[in-house]
Amino acid sequence: MPGQSRHPHISLKPFLGIANKANAKLFPSETGGTTAVIRHDGTVFKIKLMQARFGFSTDLMDVTGEFSGNLQSDAANIIRDTKIASMAQIKGQVTLAGHLPFADPVGIANLENATAHALDVKIVLGEGIASDPEAADVGIEKLALAFRMVAESVTIDWSVEQAFIGVTITGQTTDQFQASGDPIQEVGSAAAGNDG
Repeated sequence: MPGQSRHPHISLKPFLGIANKANAKLFPSETGGTTAVIRHDGTVFKIKLMQARFGFSTDLMDVTGEFSGNLQSDAANIIRDTKIASMAQIKGQVTLAGHLPFADPVGIANLENATAHALDVKIVLGEGIASDPEAADVGIEKLALAFRMVAESVTIDWSVEQAFIGVTITGQTTDQFQASGDPIQEVGSAAAGNDG
């Protein structure tokens, strides 16, 4: 019978926003960010987040004919290998699902807001031990995902059989998070979820 593992179980647990005051937000604020904020007390869209889905992709292109090394003189075997290249542009689809936190407007009108259509979003995905479990200074760290998005739909799910009124906000990533140079930022550190 196998014994206990030498190392503790390594897994990233979902961050529930339960911690001290500085770390208590799923959507931490950012110094230098836009004034448009999405979270339970957001200035644009209000949502108590219960589930999120992020899908990232890039377009591929068949560039077989662009490489002379692929062409042979034998007419029976002109194309030797298929060559696929990445367009190196990240596209992202974001879905934020939860329920209405207050008896305040969800923010549907902001779908046509010309001045606050791009949102800098930072969400704390989870927390767990540092990536190197054998390091001398192993501690608990958070993983945060940051990106800029444009909302494209708001769906409200109402039912007398549900305890809450559900809301789902979907959108696509755009541009760069706070002009950082990266379209998608993944930040892993003890302070990844802190405000500021």
